[in-house]
Amino acid sequence: MVGTAEGFNDRWNVNAMAPILASRRRLLTSVGGVTAAGVLLPIVERSSEPERVVLPEFRRRGDRDDTAALMRAAETGRPIHAPAGRYLVSMTAAENLPPTFRLKGDGAKATVFARSYSRPSPFILHADSGSPNPRDNFMDYRIQGLSFEDDVAQRGFSEFDYLVMLNGVTGALIEGVEFRGFRGDGLYIGSSTVRSQERHNAEITVRACHFDGMNANTRNAISVLDCDGLVVEGCTFWNVGRTGGPLPPDPMNPFTGVQSPGAIDIEPEPTGFSRVQNVSIRNNLFIGGGGYAVTLNMFENTGKAFQRRFSISNNRVLDRYGGFSARGFASGSDASIPYDIAILDNVAERCRKPFLVDGMHGLRVTNNRFIDCAEEGELGYHRRNFEVKLASNEFLRVGYERGFALWIRSSDGLVLRENTFLDCGLRDGSRGIPIAFVSGVSTNVSLLENIVENRSGRTTEATTVFAEASVDRRTLTVSGNSVRGPVDRGPTALF
Repeated sequence: MVGTAEGFNDRWNVNAMAPILASRRRLLTSVGGVTAAGVLLPIVERSSEPERVVLPEFRRRGDRDDTAALMRAAETGRPIHAPAGRYLVSMTAAENLPPTFRLKGDGAKATVFARSYSRPSPFILHADSGSPNPRDNFMDYRIQGLSFEDDVAQRGFSEFDYLVMLNGVTGALIEGVEFRGFRGDGLYIGSSTVRSQERHNAEITVRACHFDGMNANTRNAISVLDCDGLVVEGCTFWNVGRTGGPLPPDPMNPFTGVQSPGAIDIEPEPTGFSRVQNVSIRNNLFIGGGGYAVTLNMFENTGKAFQRRFSISNNRVLDRYGGFSARGFASGSDASIPYDIAILDNVAERCRKPFLVDGMHGLRVTNNRFIDCAEEGELGYHRRNFEVKLASNEFLRVGYERGFALWIRSSDGLVLRENTFLDCGLRDGSRGIPIAFVSGVSTNVSLLENIVENRSGRTTEATTVFAEASVDRRTLTVSGNSVRGPVDRGPTALF
């Protein structure tokens, strides 16, 4: 049966429903919409984010730069939009961003925050919660689509001048940001500006950012003193870090003074409370500069101060001094807490030194490629390593300046498994030794299914033991290793 208008009216009593329908239209108009003909539009959920304020609107006559305008905008508690343009900003340790801060530009090339030199100040942006308790941390920081800039080319190196410093912050996203020409560190994730003042950071993500050291006369792109849950992904690092040299430090010459740690430096201080854990550094590109692409400078783990669970994966390192460095103070005792570090699926190419591992307990180097590196990778330097494993790595033409691919000093529990050493050694073929035990005592060593191959005539001997070194044969395990091409196996029963 087809219903009529009259039947419809009788059944639903349109007149009685009119006030309800009108009320519903008003509601839908506020969240969705109604056309002029009264047709309901789809409901669109409104964003809960407050309306943004526009930074230039907070400028006032008499301001010496844009610092005061930025602070006025930040004090509203609303997200800040910085339209395309150049903003001069600097902050002292006494000046502080608010507990919640969101700043967005129109793109890293369009919106530039440059350091203001109208007064002495070490930061462009500075945030410090003022509390050792993570519950009091500043929350929900967002910095996106802009650049920070200093003038290292004209003003030179200055270790304690930073672009952005965060102390006591939880839940920060730094995305699509360029850090250019920094004289000290680009981004400092710290534990206050005063040594031994306790702060803790958590859940910080640095994504799709670009760090340009310009002339490699900087300190680090990212320094981390304290953080639980750090992700650095999809970033590029160009010409970051001073190379250093034998001459006294000259701020205008990057080949003098002390070498910078590198692009990303995990550097907790021996304060008794620093904590760095759950760190992932992945899918980044490092080109040029002094120091290492990633440096881990650790202290011995204790109950309150610890460094653990690091993953460094799928990064590419080109034309730098070094690939990866991990230094610590592991004791190897039963009570020692492993650092739990994984360096995997990376490529280090045309670096002077592929890696340095010293004083580590619990470190894995897996499925990496080290290509055309001038010097050898080093396991051990000043301190003994414990439970270090190298597996499924490729060493291609490594050691063309000194003739070695891998130097091993004192170690306990070292495993070399399924690594390939191809054409490692001096280019003239006078010395090429992929694996060398150079000093100290190594115990519980396992050499399993490694391949040494000589195609170009560089490699002469698979392994050697220097006079200053010894390998405990009672705890040595050797199995399945092979040589290809004209290569001497080296000391009996070692390969």
